[in-house]
This record gives sequence, structure tokens and C-alpha cells, in this order.
Amino acid sequence: MTTSLDLDNTCVPFNRKKTYLALTIPLLFLMFVVGVFLFFIHPFLSIIYTAFWIGANFFQSYCCAYQECPYTDGFCPAVAGIIPASRIANLRLIRKMKKSKRRFEIFATFGSLCLVGLIVFPLIFLNGEDVLYSVGYIIFISVYAGLFLWNVCPVCAIRSTCPGGRFSTSLRKLRSS
Repeated sequence: MTTSLDLDNTCVPFNRKKTYLALTIPLLFLMFVVGVFLFFIHPFLSIIYTAFWIGANFFQSYCCAYQECPYTDGFCPAVAGIIPASRIANLRLIRKMKKSKRRFEIFATFGSLCLVGLIVFPLIFLNGEDVLYSVGYIIFISVYAGLFLWNVCPVCAIRSTCPGGRFSTSLRKLRSS
């Protein structure tokens, strides 16, 4: 389990809210547009897409609780707009779950798979519509991920335990070498 030594509480409250929102609002808008696009192809596709987002929130909520994330009671700089995860972590259902490293790893894996699903699932249908949609979508997601890793992850309290935070820290160390 993460200890208080693994957390950087000087990053609480999160001080780059404007940067986070400038990155996340366009992403959430894109996700909404993609959801509507999938709905018009077939409503069930939109349900699947939404289920990936809900799943990411649910699985991440256990990870928040397990790590005793300091953002569960305030603003949370969650990747891909999975902000509800921090609030779900406070629910009795999640708080009462037995905390174990194994369960954390399972939930983190499923949460990550849901995030990958959010990215990959629409590509099948965007590519079927027009290759340029897929290319634009991939470029948007790549730019978002790069900017998020460079601007948000380095000042997040859980960067030493979060995969994105660790990757961001490694990139910064390589750059400064």
C-alpha cells in the first residue's frame, strides 16, 4: 500500500487547475462528440463507449482509496476526465473493500484497459467513416497525452505511484541528463 512518504502533499490542493481544465474540457467535448457519433451509428455502440468511461471511474476509485489519494475530498487532476473516481472512492462500497496489493493491481489493470478502450474502440468506427477522422482523433489524443504528461503529472501528489506520473518523471530525468 502507498504510504504517506509516497505522496507529495505539497501538491495538495492541486495548483494547476486552469491548465488541467484547458486540457480536459476539450477532451471531454471530443469524448461527447464521439459518443454522439457512435450513437448515430448504433445506440448500443454509444452505451459500450460510455461503459468504458464508467468502468475506468469505478476501477480507478478503488485505486484512489487504496493509495489514500489526497484528492478524494477536493479537486482531482484525473487523466481523461475520470474525475468522478475520486468521489466514488469515498463511497461506503469502496471504503469497505478489503485493501490488498493484488486487488489494487487487478483494479488498476482493468481501469487502464477501460481507458485504452475509450481510445481504441471509436477508432474502428471512425476509420470506417473516413481515415482522416481516425488520424485527427489519434493526433488529438496524442497531443492531449503529451501535454498532460508534461504539465499535470509532474505536479500531482501521486506521481510516484501513478504510471503516468512515473513515466513523466522518467522523461523529465532523461531530458535533464
